[in-house]
Amino acid sequence: MDHPFLWDERYVTKINEIDHQHQEFFQMAAQLDSAHRNGRADSIIDEILDMLVEHMISHFTAEEYLMEQHRFPNLTAHRHEHRMLAQKLANFNLSHKAGRPNTPSSLLAFLQSGMLEHILKADKEYTEFLNAR
Repeated sequence: MDHPFLWDERYVTKINEIDHQHQEFFQMAAQLDSAHRNGRADSIIDEILDMLVEHMISHFTAEEYLMEQHRFPNLTAHRHEHRMLAQKLANFNLSHKAGRPNTPSSLLAFLQSGMLEHILKADKEYTEFLNAR
């Protein structure tokens, strides 16, 4: 069975704080994925959404601070991508609170496509820049 939220070397940025935060994200996503596979996603979706929102805010703030400190040239584009991802997560939260069905499966698809892709592309770009300095 495929488990998309397993941390592996592809996601390592070599910046301990960021790697730790990414691993926490993976743990939350894996918890939701496991519950979804076992038919229990509805029982933890509120908690997971709250944790993801809180984590995303603090994580994006930490990343942007690092990029500002090191004068990362693509900070504006990266910040914009953060805002788009945060808005999507906020929309999942609003949809769930409005009682729309299928929030867990839609959220998992977003986390797998949007967030993992962000780590592998955008985050790798800035962390390679920082690591080269």
